[in-house]
Amino acid sequence: MRLYLRPLLSVLLLSMLSLCTARADVPSGPPTGAGRPGSSTLVVSVHGLQVVSGTVIALLFPSEQGFPAKVAQAAQRQSVKVESATAELRFPNLTAGTYAVTVYQDQNDNGKLDTNWIGIPKEPVGASNNPRPRLGPPSFDEASVNVSSPEEKIAVNLVRP
Repeated sequence: MRLYLRPLLSVLLLSMLSLCTARADVPSGPPTGAGRPGSSTLVVSVHGLQVVSGTVIALLFPSEQGFPAKVAQAAQRQSVKVESATAELRFPNLTAGTYAVTVYQDQNDNGKLDTNWIGIPKEPVGASNNPRPRLGPPSFDEASVNVSSPEEKIAVNLVRP
C-alpha cells in the first residue's frame, strides 16, 4: 500500500500548489506589515525547467497567512521569461526575517497555472526548501528560509506531476 501513497501524496501537494495563479493585484515591493524596506534581497534560482518557454512566476510570503497559494496575501510577486534550463528571480528590499516562496512555470504564457479537471497542475511547481510531498501542501515552516544578510540565495526544484 505504501507504493500507492507516494504518487497520491505528490498529486495532492501539486494540486494544492495549483491554486497559485498570476494576478496583477499582487504588489511588488516590501512585505506587507514588515516595516520599512530592508536592505536584503532573496535570490531564487529555479531548476527543473524542462522546456524553454513561458514564464517562471514566484510568490513570496512573509508568514503562514496565505501560504502557499493565496496570491492576494503574497508580499511580492516576481516573474521572468524562460530563456534557458534555469531561471533566477530576485525579491529586493526585504527586512530581515523568515519567508517562504512558491514557484511555478507558466509554460504557455496564459497567465495562470494550468490544471486538469480535478485541479492537478499540468505545469511544473515547487516551493522553497523543496519539501517532500505529503498529504496536502507543504507548511510555511517546511518551506521557510531565513533572510538575514544583504543577499540570500536559495534553489527551488520544480516538479511536474
